[in-house]
Amino acid sequence: MFGLVNPTLEAMRIKASYLNDFSAAAVLATVVEPTVDEPFLSTVVKWMEIDIPGASIGAVRNRDYVYVESTGLTSLRNGDRVGFHLMHSVNFPQTHELPSRVRGNITRTAAR
Repeated sequence: MFGLVNPTLEAMRIKASYLNDFSAAAVLATVVEPTVDEPFLSTVVKWMEIDIPGASIGAVRNRDYVYVESTGLTSLRNGDRVGFHLMHSVNFPQTHELPSRVRGNITRTAAR
């Protein structure tokens, strides 16, 4: 879970330094922050851009995404604890499409 929870821009950059999974990013809003008692609980609205090979010569355009990211732990009926991670695109009037980029949609879910 430690590798998944990145509720701040600094934490996103540290993760990206290992995974190289985006080229630019921003935290747009924090809905739920991790606490000492719930260190894996987080819900954040984010923006990220992914460089697409060929974009520099105009063959394709980079993609960007506005999405809600949520992580946390929950307990099943049998008492087992399960971690979850969710990323899902959202649209807000304030997050208009940027020039020379294609606004993509993303949905990722994981539980373990």
